[in-house]
Amino acid sequence: MAMPLFLDEAAIAPLIDMADAVDCLEQAFKRWRDPGVVNMVRSRARPPQGVLNLMGAVDGPAGVYGFKSYFAVSASVRFHIALHSAADGRLLVLMESSLFSQVRTGAASGLATKLLARPAASTLALIGTGRQATAQAEAVCAVRPIKRVNVSGRDPARAAAFAERLRRLLQIDVVVASDARTAVEDADVVGTITRSSTPVIALSWLKPGAHVNAAGANTSDRREIDPATLKRAAVLVTDDRAQARIEAAELMDLHAAGELSWDDVVELGDLVSSPVCFTRRSADDVTVFKSLGIAFEDVAYANHLYLRGLAAGLWRAEDFRTT
Repeated sequence: MAMPLFLDEAAIAPLIDMADAVDCLEQAFKRWRDPGVVNMVRSRARPPQGVLNLMGAVDGPAGVYGFKSYFAVSASVRFHIALHSAADGRLLVLMESSLFSQVRTGAASGLATKLLARPAASTLALIGTGRQATAQAEAVCAVRPIKRVNVSGRDPARAAAFAERLRRLLQIDVVVASDARTAVEDADVVGTITRSSTPVIALSWLKPGAHVNAAGANTSDRREIDPATLKRAAVLVTDDRAQARIEAAELMDLHAAGELSWDDVVELGDLVSSPVCFTRRSADDVTVFKSLGIAFEDVAYANHLYLRGLAAGLWRAEDFRTT
């Protein structure tokens, strides 16, 4: 009996490219309303050792389904994706997916930026300097002509080191701002990637026409955006409304207060399929993408990388079929 294919981070890394990841998600979300697409919202269990996260999706048109699991303990988190054939349930591949998850999260923000930010956007503000922040910057730079990134973080030394790494990677100007407001005020695109329990940006800081990607808070006790920004947004987008109902604290708060209808929250798949229906009314409109990270994105991207590896001859599907 042959073993299913196992891909560690080193095997996956050469296949990963941010522009390709954005394109993959854009093509995948064109299938969002297909009856064969099912997204299972994230489930969390909290034993004393840490937090177990489980999520799954079916991408029927692509012929696959899969599950993502990760266990977060005090100082580390390990991600894995199991991709299966929808035709017979066969396990195609088990992937380590820490780098994968960073890129996929960034790619979703990149896709939203591609569809919502002003075409000439040239300045990005990035609030947060953790492990996910680099991919957020890469994704926005992949879809807009960004010339400068303003960085803000709680630890000045860490922010300076992050800015230097980003400067070398992107080959553009990266500036450490004195505070979040200074970073945001002249930015065309704003990205938040924090674990904050209170908002890290405010509407009064935003430049007219700014687009915001809020990608850090995906639990009911975290909030990155102030209510005024959300209420002002001409277009308010999230990956999946069902998941937002239990994870997007900022939206949940407004809904509970009677200040937001879930029907006014656009799903990313609908934005991809009908961009002209959900567009700015003026160049000064503020737009917001509340990113949660959903299993459908993971399954679509995992299948994309698996197929790219097959096409490149890095592995052969017949070598890993069970008998």
